[in-house]
Amino acid sequence: MIATDIENEAIRGHVISRETTFSCLDRVCGTNGVRRKITAIESMDDIESALPLDRLIAIAEKSGFQLRAVNLDWRELLIATSTKKILLLLRNANTVAVLGTGREGVEEVTVSDPLYQWRTFFLPRVALEHA
Repeated sequence: MIATDIENEAIRGHVISRETTFSCLDRVCGTNGVRRKITAIESMDDIESALPLDRLIAIAEKSGFQLRAVNLDWRELLIATSTKKILLLLRNANTVAVLGTGREGVEEVTVSDPLYQWRTFFLPRVALEHA
């Protein structure tokens, strides 16, 4: 399934956890400078724990980063992990960083979660589809 513009607009309206998302941005960009830049721009706004995704994208653009909201099927996700830095937005509004594909022959991805001290673990496709 390829995401349509309508699906991408629906994704952009999601509300996400500010803390887990900014932590993941720090992690995938490999520097705390990401956090400082985004926090500097964000400090002008009210500090809330939730943030609309489209607002995060706008904040990132002002900070010199490009974020895109896309809806990927399993195959597209696996392909994207080989060339892009991926953040997964979960239904509970938290974010995890995708580090790569999982073990050979198993439908899973390797993720790191800021809520669990950045513990790296395998997230099976079945669990991800319900997350």
